[in-house]
Amino acid sequence: MPFAFVQINFRNMRLHSRPRKERQIYHGDRRSQQSFWPCNNPSIVQVIIWQLQSHARFLCYDTACWRIVKVTYCRCPVQVKAVSIMKPNIDRQSRRQFLKVSATAAVVAPTVALGQGANNDKSAPADLGPLPPQKETLPQGKICGVEFSRLILGGNLMGGYAHSRDLAYVSALMQRYNTDAKILETLELAETHGINAMNSWVRDGIAQLQKHWKRGGKMKWIAQARLTAEGGLDQFKQAIDLGATAVHVTGDVADALVKQGKIDTIAKIISFVRDQKCIAGVGAHGLGTIVAVEKAGLNPDFYVKTYHSHDYYTAPREDETDDLGKHDNSWCKDPEEVADFMFNVKQPWIAFKVLAAGAIPPQRGFRFAFEGGADFILVGMFDWQIAEDVKIVKEVLADVKRTRPWRS
Repeated sequence: MPFAFVQINFRNMRLHSRPRKERQIYHGDRRSQQSFWPCNNPSIVQVIIWQLQSHARFLCYDTACWRIVKVTYCRCPVQVKAVSIMKPNIDRQSRRQFLKVSATAAVVAPTVALGQGANNDKSAPADLGPLPPQKETLPQGKICGVEFSRLILGGNLMGGYAHSRDLAYVSALMQRYNTDAKILETLELAETHGINAMNSWVRDGIAQLQKHWKRGGKMKWIAQARLTAEGGLDQFKQAIDLGATAVHVTGDVADALVKQGKIDTIAKIISFVRDQKCIAGVGAHGLGTIVAVEKAGLNPDFYVKTYHSHDYYTAPREDETDDLGKHDNSWCKDPEEVADFMFNVKQPWIAFKVLAAGAIPPQRGFRFAFEGGADFILVGMFDWQIAEDVKIVKEVLADVKRTRPWRS
């Protein structure tokens, strides 16, 4: 990965050399209070890095030592801890030694993984070669005769969606981290660890999944789709045309249709998807949606329903009685009622939001979901979480105690 090396004199703050495009240096003065990362310590310099394909990190020095200083992207701040990599007396260092130290910095410094890391180029390599062999397997269940791993990869994080309570920067962080190359890496890791299905909204696009398929990947796609503004089924057709194995109406749409008394529209969706020889499902946040669909006898092929405990700090309080938390903090207001009702539901149940959007540890959330009756769990995962989550799912399933029969 190429580096741009900037020498900074801490005494007079002169920029001795710079790459092709302008860089801005902020010291601990009045200006920095209005910039991206306030800095009150005069011994720390901030380097604001503009998005460049060839530059991602800066090597700076003071009179004590070479060091990697705080690094910040212009829209999404990321702090890189200062790392001292050379003893004092830098005034005697030659240009050759400077370059040698710079190369060392590339190894010592933490990787900035927001769109500019070695594996995170916005444009993925044209030819990644065939997928590596599968390392392990996961228990599977069947929906309409098709096998799906009990752990399904969620697509929200890869699409840049993040339920982050009141942390406004998190969605941007997801988008910066999950570049095309990183998404391909995530799909590869998931499949080699036994995950054979992912779920995402059709309009997020599946360019990376299609590249994964071209490499020999067998990842099945469970697509989410919504009605058009006119009530059309264009998204459902698009998902099927793009190769979805299964399609379900999104939970927010199904919830709204039930509240509006339009259960016949859900029936129309199920019928349309089945007519295209595709597996048809219904998503829901509110239990009332599942109850209404069951009462109407629509008999979808599967359900995708939120399910998590309230054993976390930002769980809904007594005055929060809606299906969704008021503060982006809850997606299952009545887990006990959900488990009780789903006990008698014959269709396979894919539980999602089982970690309450990252608030519940996987060991607790996965066990709660499977013991509560879920046949599958749908979980958003970063690449570095996949191996551990697969391990946890295997451990949970090895001794799970459930009352609801497996429906798949």
